[in-house]
Amino acid sequence: MPLFIRLLLTLVALASSPGLQAGDPPRPFSRIQAWAGTSLLAEAHGNSAVTAYEYDLDAPAAVSHIVVKPTRGVSGPFSIEARAVTVMRCDYEGPHLELDSWKQGLSAPRPLRRQGQRFLVDAGILSMPMPAFPHYTSRELRRAIRDAYGETGLASTDETQTCAPFLRGHRFTVRHQGAVVHTLLIYQPGGC
Repeated sequence: MPLFIRLLLTLVALASSPGLQAGDPPRPFSRIQAWAGTSLLAEAHGNSAVTAYEYDLDAPAAVSHIVVKPTRGVSGPFSIEARAVTVMRCDYEGPHLELDSWKQGLSAPRPLRRQGQRFLVDAGILSMPMPAFPHYTSRELRRAIRDAYGETGLASTDETQTCAPFLRGHRFTVRHQGAVVHTLLIYQPGGC
């Protein structure tokens, strides 16, 4: 996937979630890291609510574990739950279009098993079936395609012919003492 598209995906995720504002309490973690064996995939610091990562097409392995490093002096348990995410994908000649900012299907949350600061992403999490995609109308899809291109109006019905839901990846929700403190999006490669 082109670097521009990866950066755009991250910017959309960051823009849709508030960062820390003056006077906000500090995040209870100093770092959250997603690993594939010994390779660091993504790292979040306490400056945003969402971190997005998209696998490279030639990635050697899938996410194996997530490490949460608490802020000094923070007590109380952390937990992480995983959900499979389905989005609409349109397979056009040339680049594909994933409508990540539109409707999404989400599986039921599944907790990750903890070993110290590591939360293990086992094969059962990675092989969760594709969740059902929410109901939509042809008109909604046509508008979502135009919105994705920053345009107004409706896409032609021909542009919707190759669109279908697909398993985009996983959403990992990090909680501290039950409250959501961060979301980590780890997605399959998209586009061409």
